Amino acid sequence: ADHKERNDLLAQACVIGALAVCYLSLFGTTVLSMQYYLVTRALGHVTTADIEAEGKVLAFSGDTSPCAAMVELARDADVLFHECTFPEAFVEFRKKSGVGTFAHTPPSELGKIARDAGVKSLVATHFGHFESTNPVILKAAEHHLPTDLMGPDMMHDVVKDIRIAYDGPLRMAYDLMRVEV
Repeated sequence: ADHKERNDLLAQACVIGALAVCYLSLFGTTVLSMQYYLVTRALGHVTTADIEAEGKVLAFSGDTSPCAAMVELARDADVLFHECTFPEAFVEFRKKSGVGTFAHTPPSELGKIARDAGVKSLVATHFGHFESTNPVILKAAEHHLPTDLMGPDMMHDVVKDIRIAYDGPLRMAYDLMRVEV
């Protein structure tokens, strides 16, 4: 099972890297090197990658709890793309309710990772519908998230909490976003 799981994770890393390479290739960028990391945590593996292209370094992270390996991966990157699925209040709610997933990085910890890695720019990604007011999403989230707090204003809280530790350029990802490097 461990061997299959590791192969599945390597395949996932290759897909992440291949998508990034395809995207960069579409815009005439030559990819010089790529590294994949499988970060082993108490809760499992996390796939991350960094890409160097034309003298620029991009670091990516999928779902991950905060860890020193991510700081090293992102060291001096031009852009760090990192998940930040839930606001701090939602992380606490999930811990207290017992439905929490701890394979995500809270905003305040993401700010520390970006600061400690010395990244030049941060793009926070993979938001967990906390900004939604859609009744269907609210109903689906009622046992997993504090629905009374959900809404577009929560994005401001995420930015504020990232800013506790990181004062560099910060962008909040959205569908079809284009990031110039």
